[in-house]
Amino acid sequence: MHLRVKRKNQTMFIWAEPTESVESLKGKIEAIVKVSITEMRLYADLLATSHVMADKETLDKLGVQPEQELALVFKLPGSDDYEAIDITSDAGQLLDDGKAAD
Repeated sequence: MHLRVKRKNQTMFIWAEPTESVESLKGKIEAIVKVSITEMRLYADLLATSHVMADKETLDKLGVQPEQELALVFKLPGSDDYEAIDITSDAGQLLDDGKAAD
């Protein structure tokens, strides 16, 4: 199945099997963005209230569907904290906490 992985104004289209682990999917992302899988988190939707997808879980167990949009964030440099989910929609509106920008 194809998945859309989004970070800021970037969208990656990635092929993954439903039985694939989140860690495996992050490995595919690592090959594209050149950021270690230990420095990234995936969320099952684009809302800031989402829960982090656990590395050992499979996509099907998490209910991930074909063409689903996943949010990607990176660890902040020199910190144990991660970026906030900050996605720009295709229409150019910022999606933050599930609300479109005015």
